[in-house]
Amino acid sequence: MEGFTSLKELNLAGNQLSSDLHIEGLLTMSRLTNLDLSDNKIHSFVTHQGSKSLSRLDVLTLDGNMIDGDILRESLQALSSSIRKLSMCNNIFKGTIVAGDLYNLRNLEYLRLDGSSNVKNEFFKSIGNLTSLKVLSLANCHINDTLPTTDWFKLKNLEELDLSQNLFVGPLPLSFLNMTSIQKLELSQNQFSGKFDSNIATLTSLEYFGFTENQFEVLVSFRPFFNLSNLKFIYGERNKVILDLQPSMQTWIPKFQLQVLSLPSMIVTHSLPLPRFLLHQNNLTSLDFSNYWFEGGFPHWLLENNTKLSEALLRNCSLSGTMQLPLRSLSGLQRLDVSDNTIIGEIPSKNMSVVYPNLVYVNMSRNHIQGSIPRELGQMKLLRELDLSYNQLSGEIPEDMFKKDMNLYIRNQLSYQLYVLILSNNKFEGPVFTIPTDLQYLSLNDNNFSGELPSNIFDISIISLDVSNNHLVGKIPSFGKTISNLMELRMSNNSFEGFIPLELAQQPYLLYLDLSQNHLTGIVPSFLNSSLKFIHLSNNHLIGSVKENVQWKLSCSDVRP
Repeated sequence: MEGFTSLKELNLAGNQLSSDLHIEGLLTMSRLTNLDLSDNKIHSFVTHQGSKSLSRLDVLTLDGNMIDGDILRESLQALSSSIRKLSMCNNIFKGTIVAGDLYNLRNLEYLRLDGSSNVKNEFFKSIGNLTSLKVLSLANCHINDTLPTTDWFKLKNLEELDLSQNLFVGPLPLSFLNMTSIQKLELSQNQFSGKFDSNIATLTSLEYFGFTENQFEVLVSFRPFFNLSNLKFIYGERNKVILDLQPSMQTWIPKFQLQVLSLPSMIVTHSLPLPRFLLHQNNLTSLDFSNYWFEGGFPHWLLENNTKLSEALLRNCSLSGTMQLPLRSLSGLQRLDVSDNTIIGEIPSKNMSVVYPNLVYVNMSRNHIQGSIPRELGQMKLLRELDLSYNQLSGEIPEDMFKKDMNLYIRNQLSYQLYVLILSNNKFEGPVFTIPTDLQYLSLNDNNFSGELPSNIFDISIISLDVSNNHLVGKIPSFGKTISNLMELRMSNNSFEGFIPLELAQQPYLLYLDLSQNHLTGIVPSFLNSSLKFIHLSNNHLIGSVKENVQWKLSCSDVRP
């Protein structure tokens, strides 16, 4: 490679470079700053004794190789001690790789080994020698056992540490104490345990803390986070929230303003007070307290204080009382989930589209909500998913309840059709309303709907339809187009009559078909051209058979060969 002495960047990724790479040609590129040797078969680098290294090399990428950990220090020294960014992700390391072996890289600031194999706890030996490190990432390396209590406290320049998707157990080491520059700490998807205490309280630069899917015990008062004035993001899904034994700390005023607080509990946490520090939070954009059982009623003040919210997820939180709309508009709120609570009363019928103008996802299922669906909710311009199942809603649903102004959509691209609509297990009655043309998932089962289904119900984009356990009559509508996207059809326990549409046998995606407990007659269509896995046709008046490799239920008294 002589003649490229002015070259600054060289990419040799994705070749078949040999296991022991001779690099004499590379060493002539005295101005080289960025070298990418990823996705080769490199074990180590070979050079003649006395050769100069690449003194200006700043970024070295060795992802997807088979680096020999036992000779790693010599190999890297053959290239340059000036390396600032080193990536060895998705490697199959040979021998033992130890962080201390990189101490000659005096300027090393970024070290990434994500997805590499054969990285063990021994890697952290002498980690404190890498005093220039700003970013250390070892995600998905399958490292097990406890995180060693080593000289973490020497890493005073470390800004980002990612140990996620490993198999670490036990508490965090106390030697974390002096990493006062760390801004992002990611520990998710391990088996860490214990409480956060002084080892977290001293990380005063922390902005992002991710610890989802561990076994930590999080004090409900958030007392250890008191002094973290820069904290903005907390992701702690599937841990355990516990009661703080120092009730006086319930009234402390935090030094931080959170943007994201995601702390759905691993188990249902009974009768804990809502953290009082939330009274002083007004910058939240995302809040998730699922499976956290509040004392008292719905915390309406929480929505009042945080007008920047984009999602509020309060599923299974023991929320009670009636629903009230905030006095101020939450124009950014797109996702609202208050399912699995004990909310009573009616859905507010006025000003919902003013207070929540941009809702995309609404889940109010499994409560004790009564009354009818407000027309305003059904016609919200951006609503895509609505789940009101398992309530006590009643009455007829107007024909045009979910029919939106398509002229508005065409002019301004502001109106979207519903994608998911779940109204099952209520007390609705009367005819089935006009189905939105973009609807893909519709559940109306376990109500008192009557009359015939809309004739064009299979001529839209429907993927899953469940109208079982109603009082529907008439024939099963035919398919306006022979091929549809239908995968699941449940129509059991109604009064449908007539023949099964022959087009059902031509639906390539249909997996589940339940037409049982109706008044259907005629011959069972051949389903040889379908991908059906389950057919339930019992309690009808049908003649015929179904192919043997399909799981099916046919009562002999109802189907004659």
